[in-house]
Amino acid sequence: LDGWIAYDIATAQFVFFDSTVPAWSFLVSRGIPLIESSVDFSIDSIHNGAKVVIPDGLSPGIVVTISLFGSNALSNDHTTTIVNLNSNAATIEMEVGSPQDILLLFPDGPVAGVTIDQYGSVTLTKVSSTTWLVVGSGVTAI
Repeated sequence: LDGWIAYDIATAQFVFFDSTVPAWSFLVSRGIPLIESSVDFSIDSIHNGAKVVIPDGLSPGIVVTISLFGSNALSNDHTTTIVNLNSNAATIEMEVGSPQDILLLFPDGPVAGVTIDQYGSVTLTKVSSTTWLVVGSGVTAI
């Protein structure tokens, strides 16, 4: 149907259906950086406003770490979206070391971390110097 959007695993890009062509075409990202990550990583300034895609075929799933307040110079409006295409769950966790840093899962509240199932997607937003909010689908508290 016209306007449908899908993710093309072969090209690692989003596509949309245009009935006037008729064909699937690449979706312009509207300036949103697309980062593909096949390895564990820590949220950094390059991820602000970006969509991070974890490709399939990785074993085990990757770990995304949110650095502690003391070592994290990210702004309080930092936002990153993570899409997990891997058949193994991805994990998001706070760096170990400070009881003041908090990860909030909507609507559950404080959690130690979360897992993102295959085809799950989350948005991480830093809402204060020590607090991050996680909102998404296919997400489980750990």
